[in-house]
Amino acid sequence: MSEAIRQMLDKNLEVVLEFLMPVRLISVAIVIVVAFVLWKIIRKYIKKSLDKTEEDEGKKQTIIRLTAAAIRDVIILFVIVIVLQIYGVNVTSMVAGLGVIGIVVGLALQDIMKDFIMGFNILWSNFYSIGDVIQYQDVVGTVVHFDIKITKIEDLNTGNLVTVSNRNITQIQKISDWQDIFVSFAYGVPLTVMEETMDTLIERIGKIPEVKECSKQGTDELADSSINMRLRLFSDPGIKGVVRRKAVREIQILFEEKGLEIPFKQMDVHVVS
Repeated sequence: MSEAIRQMLDKNLEVVLEFLMPVRLISVAIVIVVAFVLWKIIRKYIKKSLDKTEEDEGKKQTIIRLTAAAIRDVIILFVIVIVLQIYGVNVTSMVAGLGVIGIVVGLALQDIMKDFIMGFNILWSNFYSIGDVIQYQDVVGTVVHFDIKITKIEDLNTGNLVTVSNRNITQIQKISDWQDIFVSFAYGVPLTVMEETMDTLIERIGKIPEVKECSKQGTDELADSSINMRLRLFSDPGIKGVVRRKAVREIQILFEEKGLEIPFKQMDVHVVS
């Protein structure tokens, strides 16, 4: 029994010593260093190439992350294969022996592959990029992270971080940088007063720091109890709610200054005797 244990220990020691042979360790170290340097050069080249394009910064960062991650994974795979060959492992036989296992694993990883495919589809179809404000189902938020597997959205209303597998993103809305606000006047207010009020609102709302531009769109509707005129505001998509509240406040202040009534739904009742 002791002889068998000794022989086993000797054999394991030989394996360890063979693994720790300076030549092989140096070879492995060189392979790893070369692979790392190669990955850094490729990543830098990708970034430099994208800097020359007119793509927005969010999309550039997304492309850099995705491409660099894909190249990194490929390089790691090649490093593993080379290291195994350095230690005399027959990689070809190993791959052949793992064929059946690979099929089983492939079936188990279908969802992950769907994430990868959809991730690249989102990128190249320009669905959205990091920094964009999007609506996914009932969530409106900013894309704070995106890779070929998942998308992370920070909800603008709650601050919650929503993580979505890319395979589940079949429909998305990219929020624009403009919104319309309706200014309602009571019937009986002269058109000249309406026009003057709208011009003053454009001036005041345009001074709100977050507002990039404010313009008048004209009369929108002759409603049951009011005449509705439309203003269009431009701002960053992520602060639309803030901008709307500030604009509505300016409307309320100006109406009070001018003594204008904010119209409300009402009904005229005619009594026939």
